[in-house]
Amino acid sequence: MHPMRQKMSEIRYGVIGMQWAGKTHAKAASQVEGVRIAAVCDVNEQAAKAVAAEYPGAKVFLSYEEMLTSGEVDAVSVCTPHWLHCPMVVAAAKAKKHVLVEKPISITVKEADTMVKAAKKAGAKLAVSHQYRLNKTWWTAKQLLPEIGDIYRAVLVVSTPRTQEYYGTAAWRGTWAQEGGGVLINQTVHHLDYMRWCLPPITELSAFANTLTHKIEVEDVVAASASLANGGVFSIQLSTVDFPGGAFVEFAGSKGTLRIADRLRLAKAPENKWQDIEPQTAPLGEGHGGILKDFITAIRENREPFVTGEQGTAALEIVNAVILSHVTRKRVKFPISRAGYERVYAKLREAKKLL
Repeated sequence: MHPMRQKMSEIRYGVIGMQWAGKTHAKAASQVEGVRIAAVCDVNEQAAKAVAAEYPGAKVFLSYEEMLTSGEVDAVSVCTPHWLHCPMVVAAAKAKKHVLVEKPISITVKEADTMVKAAKKAGAKLAVSHQYRLNKTWWTAKQLLPEIGDIYRAVLVVSTPRTQEYYGTAAWRGTWAQEGGGVLINQTVHHLDYMRWCLPPITELSAFANTLTHKIEVEDVVAASASLANGGVFSIQLSTVDFPGGAFVEFAGSKGTLRIADRLRLAKAPENKWQDIEPQTAPLGEGHGGILKDFITAIRENREPFVTGEQGTAALEIVNAVILSHVTRKRVKFPISRAGYERVYAKLREAKKLL
């Protein structure tokens, strides 16, 4: 069976990286009708064998190159640390495997562009696991956006507290070279993808970042202001330093305002009155299960996945733009300079701290 065939009686699925989100991907994929977990891969043989034992017949690989060229899989999830996403996705595409990559799509937009190009050249599907779009509350808010008209103002405030011990759980965490950033690229890239999905395109952005309380190389607090293509504005505050954590989102438009905090609320203009909205489940379902189900269906129906490589790149572009603006102390225009960010990122890797 050729791996690029669109109508498959069975899709043989492989998962690369079993120590973090890989277990979740394997479980979600196994629950999709017509999918068999055929292979798992990790440099930690014990971790790979532990997961493979849950899926009869699943083969264990210690090398992703060997798995991709083994003829055992039709599609794969890449669930490794951020710095490995680009080489692994490109290798999967060259092996003509459809690929779902965990967030973020990669560390730099230049890498992400390379991944998208490789998949297109191979005729392979490339999807990104931005499952926050399928959160019941956030999904419902997206469906209600037409009711508030043109969006003039948007706010995103997210606190995802992390202790110093968290950064000690893996050597790659909190580093420029391997994680590629802090609160932006890890904890809140999901939220940024959601806002990019909901809002008009960003035209320019100005930002400030700092490393306040953690002994890490990367940022743990961010503030940014962006202008939108329709003339509206978008404000961002992100942090891993404050407790207890939570998220606040507001969309203010020509016909009303939507607010997500501890509940979803809608106010229609010109009334000065809020109404609570009951969240509805997205047709795809929630979480990784919805993303995996859609990815498999996209392969079978030969269509674009729910979150494409280009969309994953657009979310990452906001991440890169914030750091680029902070380091250069300049307002950044979109699309951002790929070469410009590569130069800044090289300086950050060398300095091993936020500049």
